[in-house]
Amino acid sequence: MEIPLVRARYAHAFAKTLNGLGVPSGRLLQAHRLPPDLAANQGGLISAYQLWSFAGDAARREGLSELGLLAGRVPVVEHGEFGKMVYQALTLYDAIRTFCDNARAEYSRADFFFRRDPQQAWFCRGPIDGDDAMQRQQVELYVLIMMVDTIRLGTGGDWSPTMINLQNEDLRGLADIPLFRKA
Repeated sequence: MEIPLVRARYAHAFAKTLNGLGVPSGRLLQAHRLPPDLAANQGGLISAYQLWSFAGDAARREGLSELGLLAGRVPVVEHGEFGKMVYQALTLYDAIRTFCDNARAEYSRADFFFRRDPQQAWFCRGPIDGDDAMQRQQVELYVLIMMVDTIRLGTGGDWSPTMINLQNEDLRGLADIPLFRKA
């Protein structure tokens, strides 16, 4: 059985967000067998199952169904070599292609693609792994923010999507978040 791996930087972003909200993350990290010093080795690999259970458990315990949105506010350029490559792309199309082509360096099961039809273009993500809806939701929201940040590299910081198709049940209050008001 293949064990999916993900960069530790993602667990660090969730832990840092929790700490910033006044929620100590140390015990939660320990409960999910994650090292407390994630900041020291953000490029290291951890089991994706650990990340998912940590993020889902934290969101559930703290009543933060939008935790993935908050943690995902790390600019894409701060996502190690992957983020630097995306950031250095010369065009929006190149940034999206770079994201799609190199995402597996961040998560071993990453599946991103770009699709166009006569009316619009779609920056898409394949299925999200996992059986727990809260865990999948946190992953989806975090990645959604990364994808929007990537698009904003070419469109400017004020751009927001007009349509979003989520894989998980709609997050209550999503339309109240400024980023999604047009969607």
